[in-house]
Amino acid sequence: MLLIPAINKNTPLHLAMWRGKIVIVEMTNRTIQQRQCSVEGCDNPLRYKARKLCGKHYKRWNKHGDPLMIKDQKIYKAEEHVNWKGGDATYEAIHQWVGLNYGKPKLCEHCKTTYALVFDWANISGTHKRIRSDWIRLCRKCHMKMDGRKNSVPPNRKDATSKYKGVSRNGKNWSARSAHDGKIVNIGTFPTQEKAANAYDEYEQKHFGDNAYLNFRQCFL
Repeated sequence: MLLIPAINKNTPLHLAMWRGKIVIVEMTNRTIQQRQCSVEGCDNPLRYKARKLCGKHYKRWNKHGDPLMIKDQKIYKAEEHVNWKGGDATYEAIHQWVGLNYGKPKLCEHCKTTYALVFDWANISGTHKRIRSDWIRLCRKCHMKMDGRKNSVPPNRKDATSKYKGVSRNGKNWSARSAHDGKIVNIGTFPTQEKAANAYDEYEQKHFGDNAYLNFRQCFL
């Protein structure tokens, strides 16, 4: 017969197996101390029995030789970093620095919108200085207008497509592409749709002969 000591609310308990049955066994203070970290004031469970330390204090002992030693971590400034390049940093690095120091823009200072999908930090002078007065918060639409990129983008989707087969928009020019042996072949870039379609017809007629699909009945230059 298993005798179980008297149990009260303050008695620490744990489950144990006895003859295939789970029973409640009272834990003494000595057992509790053996299962805890030996550092005074630490209630973390024992992890390394050889040193009688928990994981946190064992790492401190392994690194500094003393489980109670905490090395002061010096906070370095960006200018003190060994890889700091200052004004010689790349375009992406400067924009990343601006985003980290000035935060993420959520308002366009030009059109005053807060509902745009993307907000950017735009440089005013074009020299990309690391001062707040040289940057402005803009939505992507106003940013493209400021940089002059809005004029190079077609105003709508109709101007970006062509009525000829194998011809597509490429900036201000037109590109001719064809598929041959399961691969996309870039034929070339031309100033007008007609010249790109003509180059496409020449390529198709050369590789597919009478079975080629042509934009014009007779190729012209």
